[in-house]
Amino acid sequence: MTVAVADLAALLRRQEGWRIPDAIQAAFCQIYQLTLVTRNFRDFPPDRYDFVLIPYALESG
Repeated sequence: MTVAVADLAALLRRQEGWRIPDAIQAAFCQIYQLTLVTRNFRDFPPDRYDFVLIPYALESG
């Protein structure tokens, strides 16, 4: 963890209301230009965040 990642994670936590682990993951992805692959579409909707990839969605019903 770098100071830049920690600072951005703190900012994202305040702005987005994310829990610390989510904010740290997002900060790493944004600083190092990585893709966050997750099924957590509630916190990370890919239409809002360009660094997020939802690999698949489970169909209900």
